[in-house]
Amino acid sequence: MGNSSQAHDQMNKFGQEALEAVDLGESKKLVVGLPWYTKSQWLATKSYCMDPESFFNSYADWRREADKAIVEISNRGLEVKLLPIYIETFKGWCNYHHMQPNKTARRRFTNYLLKRER
Repeated sequence: MGNSSQAHDQMNKFGQEALEAVDLGESKKLVVGLPWYTKSQWLATKSYCMDPESFFNSYADWRREADKAIVEISNRGLEVKLLPIYIETFKGWCNYHHMQPNKTARRRFTNYLLKRER
């Protein structure tokens, strides 16, 4: 699963929640879930989370790097699934799972959304 490892490295470089590539069964296509924010949702998530320093300085910076990550991951033969993040849903998920709102919670929440898509 070298492509999965490469995708994981790219997501870490991107600075967002590193995700596992998921095998979607018969197609054998690996899919990488990418948290996707509108500007207002990104700002709300950044202000809600306990680790705002782990976010890019601005939404524009995040979006520029997200677009680069999509291209680079796709060029490795992996499918990118954009997963909309809504702060109220994330808050509820964190509360239900007794998780602090941080990078680990964002990664797990995004993985949850990706697996739910299958």
